Amino acid sequence: MSAYCSYLESPRSSLDQSSTKEAISSLQLFINQYPKSERVAECNKLIDELRAKLEKKDIDIAMLYFRMSDYKASVVSLNNVLKDYPDTKSKELILYSILSAKYEYAINSVYDKRIERLNAASDAYDELVAGFPVGEYSEKALAIKKNISKELNN
Repeated sequence: MSAYCSYLESPRSSLDQSSTKEAISSLQLFINQYPKSERVAECNKLIDELRAKLEKKDIDIAMLYFRMSDYKASVVSLNNVLKDYPDTKSKELILYSILSAKYEYAINSVYDKRIERLNAASDAYDELVAGFPVGEYSEKALAIKKNISKELNN
C-alpha cells in the first residue's frame, strides 16, 4: 500500500518528477520482495504508467529546446529519449524532430560549418526513412530533404 500511495503522489508530467521516480523504486522493491504476489501484474502496469510520464516529460523538454531555437540541445535531448526509452511509441515524432532540428541548426550556422551540418541533417532523414518509410511525417521530411539537397547544391 505504501508503494501504491507513492504512485498516487506522482504529479502530472509538467511538474518535478522526483516522487514519480520514488514511486517506481517503491513498486519495484515490492515486486522484488514479493515476486509471487498476485499484485505483481498491477505493479508492473503502474510502473509502465509512471515510465510513460517520465518519457513524456523528457520529450516535452526536448521540444521546448526546439521551440527556443536551441537546436543542438534539442537534438541531444531527443537522442537521450531514444536511448532511455528505446521502445517509445513516439519514435517517428522524435526522429522527425531530430531531422528538423538538425536542418534548422545547419541553416542558421556559420557558412564554414553549413555543409557538414546539412550532411548530418541528411543522415537524420535517412534514419527516419529507414525506420518509417511511409508515416505521418513523410511529406514534411521529404520537403526538408529537398531543401537540404538544394542547399548542398548551392
